[in-house]
Amino acid sequence: MAIKNKRVLNIIGKLIKNGISLVVNRREYLIKYPANIWRQTPFQLKEILLENLTFAETHWLPLLLNKEKISYNTPLPLFEPFLFKNQLYDLLYCEKADKVSQLSYLKKFYNLEYTFSSGKATLSNQSLRYKNSNTAVIPFTFGKESLATLALCLELGIKPVLVYCQEPVQPHEEKYKLHELKKIEKKYKIKTYFIRHDPGFFRYGKAFNFKKNTDIGWGTQITLLAILSLPFIYYYKARYILFGNEYSNNEMIKKNGWKIFSSIDQTSDIVPQQSNLIRLLTDGQCEVKSSLDALEEINIFYLLHHRYPELGHYQFSCSAEKPLKSGTQWCHKCY
Repeated sequence: MAIKNKRVLNIIGKLIKNGISLVVNRREYLIKYPANIWRQTPFQLKEILLENLTFAETHWLPLLLNKEKISYNTPLPLFEPFLFKNQLYDLLYCEKADKVSQLSYLKKFYNLEYTFSSGKATLSNQSLRYKNSNTAVIPFTFGKESLATLALCLELGIKPVLVYCQEPVQPHEEKYKLHELKKIEKKYKIKTYFIRHDPGFFRYGKAFNFKKNTDIGWGTQITLLAILSLPFIYYYKARYILFGNEYSNNEMIKKNGWKIFSSIDQTSDIVPQQSNLIRLLTDGQCEVKSSLDALEEINIFYLLHHRYPELGHYQFSCSAEKPLKSGTQWCHKCY
């Protein structure tokens, strides 16, 4: 039952035909998978996804909506400590990016109160044993890193499955990417998929009509993509989720003695924890890896455009908040 209190944010999560529904402020936000993938996902895993995604997608929203408590109709999720840590470590960077006083976000987040429904977190008891599987799921963005990762898979004989997760606050990228995704699927004879991801509207505060963007919420994007990939892991019996984290993602500065990471969910500290999460849910059969974490950005550019130029021309590194310039994959508005 929802708590009626102006200081409380009520979150309702439920399973639907092809995914998950989240209700925030009486508005529904859907996460929808391809029907054949969702149909083959074990019900127990669907429950795990519901509990953990409901929390992961929303537990930072009280900072945006000036609430002190958050109430869920779902049980305390299994991965709440890790998800909380991931967000906590990102907030110092959000304060810097949003130009607010240091520790202001951190204090509010630390002091938040959470309530969950009665019942225990769903655990996985799936017994999985893959036989000689060489499949990898690549959360695919068309950035240089995911294209270089795809290229390496093709060269090494690893079967790639590309999953493009919608970012609705960047509205002008989707049409282009879906079109190009089909071209890649046909040319390289690989499987590609699309996840509808309405909770992406929470980023920048777009769902709540913020006039000024906020960076809160972006720092858990990679962790979310790892969790969202699970139905594809089960369907294809994949051994890996491959990200394109580069060496510079580990960069850190200090301000008043506090460590500030600009890409906390892509650091060498967080990635092994993401991998542990996936291993727990796949009976140890699947891991999270990055094939590029020893390389700087300029090295990845060179690798992609000199060794794999046929894939390099697909590169899309635009935030696409403005319409793309005709005939290009750039809006020509950002830096």
